[in-house]
Amino acid sequence: MGILTLSVHKHVCRHGHERCTSLVACGPSMRHGWHRKGVVRALLPALAAWLMLFLHLANGARGRHCHNVPHVPGYMCDCDSRFGHDDLGGWHLSCYNAQANEPQQAFVIEYAINDIIRVQCDTAAPYQTAFFQNFSVSEVERFSFSYCTMPNGSFAQVLEGLDVTSLQLVSCQIGDTLDARLFEGLDKLKRLTVTGSKDLRFIPEDTFANLTTLLNLELNNNALESLPEKVFWPLKNITSIQLGSNLLQSLHSSQFRGLDKLISIYLYKNNLTKLPQGIFTNLTSVKNLDLLLNRLTNITDRDLADLTGIENLKLGGNPFTTLPDTLFKNNRLLGDLNLSVLNKLGSPPERLLTGLSSGNPWICDCSTFPFKVWLRGHVYMIKDYLDIACGEKISLNDTLALSYINEIPDSVFCPTDYSAQKKQLAAVSVICVLLAVLLVVVLILYYRNRQTIIAYVYIHFYNVFVCVFSEEDLDEDKTYDAFVSYSSADRDIAMALLNSLESNEEKFKLCIHERDWLPGYNISWNIVNSVQNSRRTILVVSKDFLESLWFQVEFHTAYYQMLEDRVDRLIVIVRGELPPKETLDKELKFLLTTKTYLIWGERWFWEKLKYAMPHRKQVPPTNKLAMRNRPNTAMVKTVEDQIANLTAGQKQEKAREKVDEPEEPPVRIENNNQDQTSVVAPPRKTLRGLGTLEPKVQPV
Repeated sequence: MGILTLSVHKHVCRHGHERCTSLVACGPSMRHGWHRKGVVRALLPALAAWLMLFLHLANGARGRHCHNVPHVPGYMCDCDSRFGHDDLGGWHLSCYNAQANEPQQAFVIEYAINDIIRVQCDTAAPYQTAFFQNFSVSEVERFSFSYCTMPNGSFAQVLEGLDVTSLQLVSCQIGDTLDARLFEGLDKLKRLTVTGSKDLRFIPEDTFANLTTLLNLELNNNALESLPEKVFWPLKNITSIQLGSNLLQSLHSSQFRGLDKLISIYLYKNNLTKLPQGIFTNLTSVKNLDLLLNRLTNITDRDLADLTGIENLKLGGNPFTTLPDTLFKNNRLLGDLNLSVLNKLGSPPERLLTGLSSGNPWICDCSTFPFKVWLRGHVYMIKDYLDIACGEKISLNDTLALSYINEIPDSVFCPTDYSAQKKQLAAVSVICVLLAVLLVVVLILYYRNRQTIIAYVYIHFYNVFVCVFSEEDLDEDKTYDAFVSYSSADRDIAMALLNSLESNEEKFKLCIHERDWLPGYNISWNIVNSVQNSRRTILVVSKDFLESLWFQVEFHTAYYQMLEDRVDRLIVIVRGELPPKETLDKELKFLLTTKTYLIWGERWFWEKLKYAMPHRKQVPPTNKLAMRNRPNTAMVKTVEDQIANLTAGQKQEKAREKVDEPEEPPVRIENNNQDQTSVVAPPRKTLRGLGTLEPKVQPV
């Protein structure tokens, strides 16, 4: 059995190559694509699929969220609620053919209260009598039946229990004629659509005999070649008949007899060669008549004489050779006239538009501008050309209101034959595209140089954007703005930082070990104290600094303090080339990889650095001993242990190096003269932060 999709949904679900917006597969196109990809056959063999389906149903999936869902004979169904999906409410019922060798989806029902029931099928349909009677659906606005064969009988039997007001048959397999029984019993139907059936050529005369409440009949896009004379006569309340895109060659003169409420007739894209005399007799209520793209070669004033209420008339696309002088003499309300064919007439009639001025206002805008041009070229044949008026007056220079077509300049009626509008639209489009491109370029440049841009604006336009750069600093109790950690080899950088940041203009307060560390305290205490009492920690990272003992201690102290406070306190300044990243400390490697750092001597260095410093400058306490955040004992102990471990490691490394190195030359005593003796010892290494420990020459 082929796939049948039955869905209740507001969205259109179409067959073939168009997109199916239903929540389920739509017809054979989706099914074939499913099998073509081989997803199901590759992942779920037939036996496994049946087993999974059985277990799913056995666990109570069916009816899990649904109530009052009836048993469907011959099908295994799984139900789930669809409340809250878009604007739908109701349930979703998926049924599988129980007779198939593999579980094949037979149909799906998606129901939304008082909305639409759409049936879309492949080769089968749920035609059981009163199929929907037990679905707790009392009224349905629309019932759509797509890509399906017709039932053996009336739709009223299948839809028993439903008050169907709109029935759509879309691309159905109807055959060359409609069964006269199809619509029996649908006495509440107001809208009927039969479209897309390319085999449908004939409609029996009694097809619509019982549809006395029908208001709208759509028979577009079929292959109808002829219509019975009385086929529309029972439709006493009909207001719109659409017969566009068919193969109609002729109509009966009494085709629309007795349809006093008819407002719109659409006969576009047919093969009509003439209109039978009296076809529109007594149709005074008709306002819209569409005869576009037929084969009409002639039309008389008698054809349109009874259309006294016509407002929109479309005659374009017909091979007219002549038109009568008095064609529109009775059509006083005509406001929208498609007469594009007039431009092709070799010999236009002399009085074609006589009478159009009195009681027949025109819509004067760019859509009717071609008609104005045509009138200007055929003034000689229109007696009342000067009296043809617009429905609404058009202002000229905001002072004069004109109503007659001949008085309105072309530039006002439609600026420069659409060119002004087109140029304006083109100009706006070009400007929008250029602005979009410019915006993208600016965003890219800003993203790549955002740090430099923000820093420059901060330094040079701080007073303008003070609100943007104001920092809610929680470190008001801290003594220093920044603690500078550096190697003695990089002392020049530290001094440059002091000179620049502690100037009268900037008024930052920095902490450096050789000036601000408190005497009498352990080095570990001073390190922790400096980090904790500074809003930032500036690391001057160089090759010399990485090789020093104090880098490990000061960097890790600042790094873990940053993690503890969850505040970005580290400012990294890189000097010169660094060792390969794989040889670096893992925390430093992570920091250099994820954090933007400064390079000593780069352009905009000072702007970037000052932006990274605390934005709200505090006046530091004058007594540097009065620090609130005294380092706790545990942290100091941790730093001391780290120093001890690093020192022990260095001693072991030096011991190993001493074994491998040749013995140092002994101290020699030099006698320069008899009165002075000097001792020359080998040079010793230096510890940063503790001063230079080079031996000095002492007099003996």
